[in-house]
Amino acid sequence: MVVAALLGINLYLAYLWGTVLDKTAGLLLVPYVSWLGFATYLSAGTGYLNNWDLRNPENKAGKKA
Repeated sequence: MVVAALLGINLYLAYLWGTVLDKTAGLLLVPYVSWLGFATYLSAGTGYLNNWDLRNPENKAGKKA
């Protein structure tokens, strides 16, 4: 979840820097944004394949007794 937020923030940052500051500054963020996109894809795929359940994670810990 955090990596998806990081991807969104950096996409906006690359857009903002590319239009306001300098086109080169925005283009230099493209490899990083690409890597974040791939990391998000891997994380989501791993979660899907492992049947992650993100509802009520605090209820899962400590209820084994």
